[in-house]
Amino acid sequence: MPLPLYADEAVSGQLVKMLLERGWDVVRAVDVFPAGTTDEQQLEYAARENRVFIGVDEAFLQIGRRWHREGRHSSMIVWPRELNGKLTTGGFLRVLEGLAKREDAFDCSIVHIKVK
Repeated sequence: MPLPLYADEAVSGQLVKMLLERGWDVVRAVDVFPAGTTDEQQLEYAARENRVFIGVDEAFLQIGRRWHREGRHSSMIVWPRELNGKLTTGGFLRVLEGLAKREDAFDCSIVHIKVK
C-alpha cells in the first residue's frame, strides 16, 4: 500500500502526477502553505498528519537528523538536487514504489537517496 506523502514544492509536478495516477495519497506543499513557509513548519505538518515528507532540499535532511537526535519522529525521503538530472521521473517512482513494498520501509525515519 502506498505511503501517504507530503511533497515539497521542489518535487517535480510530473512525479506528483504519476504518484497520484497510481493511487498514492499526496499532499503538495503549494496546496497547504504560502510561499515563505519555513522548512521546520512543513516537516511539523507532515509529521502531525502522519505523512512521509519527500523533497530535494538538503536542509530538510539536516532538520530530520536533528529531530532524530532529539527523539522527535519524522519520516522522510530526501535526495540531493543533482540527482534530479541523473534519475528520471520514472526512476524516482520506482524507488518510491520499492520503498513502499518493504515491511520495514520506515523502521528508520530517514531515507536519503544518494547519487551514485
